[in-house]
Amino acid sequence: MKNKKSKKNLLYFLIVVDIFVFILLDIFVEKVFVFKLLNDQKELIVQFFYFLFHILFFFTIFFLLKKIEKEKNQKIYETKLFYQNIVDHYGDIVFKLNRENFRIDFINQSGKHLLGLEKIDQISFLDIVYADDRERISSFFLSLSEDLPFNSVDIRILSKTNELIWIECLNQGFFDQTGNLIQIQSIGRIITHQKKLFEALIQSYESTEKEVIKRTHELQLANKKLEEENMRRIQIEQDLKSALKENEQYSNDLEQFNYSASHDLQEPVRMISVYAKLLIQKFKNQFSDEVIEHLNYIIYNSDKMKNLIFGFSNYAQIQKRSENKTEVDLNKILDSITQKIKEECFDIKLNLLVAPLPVLQGDYFLFFQLFENLIKNAIDFKRKENIKIIVKVKEEDAFYQFSIEDNGIGIDKEYFSKIFQFFHKLNPKNNEKTGLGLSVCKKIAEVYGGKIWLESEKGKGSIFYFTLPKP
Repeated sequence: MKNKKSKKNLLYFLIVVDIFVFILLDIFVEKVFVFKLLNDQKELIVQFFYFLFHILFFFTIFFLLKKIEKEKNQKIYETKLFYQNIVDHYGDIVFKLNRENFRIDFINQSGKHLLGLEKIDQISFLDIVYADDRERISSFFLSLSEDLPFNSVDIRILSKTNELIWIECLNQGFFDQTGNLIQIQSIGRIITHQKKLFEALIQSYESTEKEVIKRTHELQLANKKLEEENMRRIQIEQDLKSALKENEQYSNDLEQFNYSASHDLQEPVRMISVYAKLLIQKFKNQFSDEVIEHLNYIIYNSDKMKNLIFGFSNYAQIQKRSENKTEVDLNKILDSITQKIKEECFDIKLNLLVAPLPVLQGDYFLFFQLFENLIKNAIDFKRKENIKIIVKVKEEDAFYQFSIEDNGIGIDKEYFSKIFQFFHKLNPKNNEKTGLGLSVCKKIAEVYGGKIWLESEKGKGSIFYFTLPKP
């Protein structure tokens, strides 16, 4: 439109110049030849100069227009080359398709390089589209209309190396006067990496979703089991409360029984022993030796029964007595035990070595029993007349570990666990012992949260270990 207007203006300019030159020539001839030429000659000269001017003028205009057109074409070429270079080296794929079989009319150098195309002669764009996508892409291109000339679509391209490439294409349709699609211009951007990331994300999401479903199911099962476990625990707690209540009643009954055993049962036994002794004193000269022997046997077993009842009574009271929490200096307890042994066993040679001992929280009588029973046990199983007993203590994180070492006869390993059982005696023929001493020691250690064990070798003595908690 602009070019047509320029040509029209140039025509008007030439007509004006032509008229102006004609007038000037007419005036010039008339002034120069006015007295010498006739009218016919004057007109002839004017026409000659006018013709000559036209020839020069038009040649000038012709060469001028040629120069302008050449410069214009050069600028157009340079501009076209400039934009061609931009398009060719543009990072994305730029291509143009003909409506006829979607033939590729143009594709930039970047597109050729990215898609691995060397020549595009008579190549249909659908030929490089992944086979499963061709029908979808063809329908997509045909959906372009004047009402909707732009659209975008993701296309899978199969390169010559059989590599699957994803391209996101922005398409524009061009139409003839009747509205029929004649050309498609597209800009494509490779999104293979993004697609792979998206697919990986989808797979990860699906995998995560499956894992969440699985974990949710497992959690539901776990919750169900937990609810069942809670119900069982509630039932156990109820049973435990009931058992504790029954145990409390049982403890009360046992305490009552223990009281009866320690008082009511001991009295008849004591009376048997007393009357047997009176019979011996009163009728000693009248009874035969056999009768005296039988009466002494009655006295001996009565005293033994009294000791058993006393031992059971003490054992039954261990749990209750452990509730007493007073400061107990173990050094004073060992002093009392040493003095008591010297008074009771004055005829033995005892070397009792005691390391400095700590002060504990507990019941004085129970700690006294624990140390006394273990020390007397070492004395009872002496190997020689010179008895040596060493009492030591070692401090642990939360406990004190005590040891009582002797030089006695030692104990076989097969008896290590048996000796802490009720009525178990290493020497069954020793009727003076009840077999309760070490059982009482085990009960006392355990009731305070400790334990008791031993190391021993036959003929080389024994070491009894036990632990008691720090205060």
